[in-house]
Amino acid sequence: SSMGTADAESRIVLVAGATGGTGRTLVNNLTADGYMVRALVRDEKTARAVLGDSIDYAVGDVRNVESLISAMQGVSYVISAIGSTRADPSNNPEAVDYAGVKNMATAAAQTGVRQFVLVSSSGVTQKDHFLNKAFDNVLIWKFKGENALRESGVPYTIVRPGGLVNTP
Repeated sequence: SSMGTADAESRIVLVAGATGGTGRTLVNNLTADGYMVRALVRDEKTARAVLGDSIDYAVGDVRNVESLISAMQGVSYVISAIGSTRADPSNNPEAVDYAGVKNMATAAAQTGVRQFVLVSSSGVTQKDHFLNKAFDNVLIWKFKGENALRESGVPYTIVRPGGLVNTP
């Protein structure tokens, strides 16, 4: 390729939400395709037990921009498969699906990420969607997260799956 020495570096993909169902599938597919995967994790020991030793780990938190900037050093691509959980109130939709995505987009802009892929959700433009009533306006917050990515200046792709089930 004409990229010379930058070519190896260009194969690094940071995956946020790597230990989730979508994240695990992404890590496996990226590794199989020859990408160098770096998983953004809060707890490396727990993540390593799920994802193994063949990938790189960056400890960080989407709620902390500084941790994301260091995690994105040398990264060309970011894929976010993060999502809020009910188990931990501090992982609510506003903090994760909006502010977390906004923080990642900010860090990606500052570190020169070439493409940011966001796994969002179908229905994000339907304010009266049942998921908003059931899960703290999750789709409204996801849409705000999408818009923060759009406004960041980072080249992006937004994927809106219609429903995720726990199978590949």
